[in-house]
Amino acid sequence: MRSLLSLILSLALVGPAIALEVISSEHRNDDSFKRISEHITGKENEGRYTIVRTDANRRDGFYIALKVQNKKTHLTYDAVRISHVKPGSMETHTQTVRIMSKLKKRMLIGFTNEEWETSDRIPLAWKVELINPAGEAVEIAESFLWSHES
Repeated sequence: MRSLLSLILSLALVGPAIALEVISSEHRNDDSFKRISEHITGKENEGRYTIVRTDANRRDGFYIALKVQNKKTHLTYDAVRISHVKPGSMETHTQTVRIMSKLKKRMLIGFTNEEWETSDRIPLAWKVELINPAGEAVEIAESFLWSHES
């Protein structure tokens, strides 16, 4: 009986990836993240979001706010795979970032490399995948153009 339960649970977790809910996408600057507690402690307070950045040392950039759909998914992922296509290019760039903070149901995915600092720079198309320890995508979000890529 216990092995049957284990099999059912593993099949449920390995099934097709669920779509993440896209809440918003916008440019944010360093000041939009500062809270009073950061001035006191010197540490960033993420609030209700898990924040993942392509360059951990920068906060200015283009951000995608996502909501995890499956209530248990946020307990099973440990990395985020971020793929994007830059404006004027057809080349796909992919980066995997490990989750270093407490996992939450809401995430901010930041394109924070130097090229994304200005408000006129946004990815042509993007895809975000929550990755479990086995390297499998648990939940996925993608832009309209990514889903219609030929």
